[in-house]
Amino acid sequence: MNCLEIDSDDTFLYCGTRTGDILEIYLDTARYKRTGPMHRLFKGGIHQINSFFGTHLLVSCADGNLAKINRKSFLFEEEVQLNGGPIVSLTNSQEKIYALTAKGNLHSAEGDKPLSLQTCFMTSMANKVG
Repeated sequence: MNCLEIDSDDTFLYCGTRTGDILEIYLDTARYKRTGPMHRLFKGGIHQINSFFGTHLLVSCADGNLAKINRKSFLFEEEVQLNGGPIVSLTNSQEKIYALTAKGNLHSAEGDKPLSLQTCFMTSMANKVG
């Protein structure tokens, strides 16, 4: 396991693996529910998972890809390749999503809009968001 995320309802645990899968665990019984995303894996493994506003998972992987996965269907809804290498930090506020890459590029997007992340500023001194 590379990363873990518990949803806001404390119902499911999402585990990101080195092989690029997401495991969904039902917390009440501590039982495996399913594996996703459907029809493909993340190359290089999953670095971080964020329960994105309750209905989606925001997933970053080793090659700098950032994807929005529907929690109910486990299908890809959107995906973007960020400049600046792997994503080292991923967080969200009430309205925005922030992704910081290994080269210090900070990307953001409106949370309720499609995941068309734009570089809002770049700094070599930035280490972590959130």
